[in-house]
Amino acid sequence: MRTLYQAANAVEAHMILHLLKQHGITGHVLGEHLQGAVGELPAAGLVRVTVDEADHDRGRALIQEWEASMPADAPDNTGKAPLRDASVGRGWKMLVLGLSIGIAGTYAVMRTPDKRPHGQAQGHGDAQRESPASTACVNNVDRQ
Repeated sequence: MRTLYQAANAVEAHMILHLLKQHGITGHVLGEHLQGAVGELPAAGLVRVTVDEADHDRGRALIQEWEASMPADAPDNTGKAPLRDASVGRGWKMLVLGLSIGIAGTYAVMRTPDKRPHGQAQGHGDAQRESPASTACVNNVDRQ
C-alpha cells in the first residue's frame, strides 16, 4: 500500500476514495479516527488515502483530473473557500448598519419622555419611598 493523497479531513478522504472506486481502484482511508484525538489543534497530514502500488499512477492521474475540474472558488485542501473582497466589504457594511440602528434605537428609547402621572413610581429606586402612613407612624413614635 502506498499513500496516494493527504486529505484535510475524513470527508475529503472518503470523497477521493469513492472517486477511485468509481474507476475500479481499491483503496483505504487511514488516520480518520485520529482527528478526534487531536481536538482543536490543526491535524495536517493525519488522514490519507492509500492504494496498491500497481494502482498508484492511475489514481494520481484521476485525482489530478478531478482537481483540475474544480471551480476556481472551490475549497482548497484546507477545507476553507477563498474569501472574496465583495463579501468582506459587505460584512463590514452590515456590521456598521446594525450598530447604527442599535445606537439610534437606544437613543430614541432613552429620549422618549415618560408619560406616567408624576406621583407614580417610575423605577426600582422609587418603590422604596416612604408612604404617608409610615411617616405618620414615625411621627407618632417621635412624640412619645
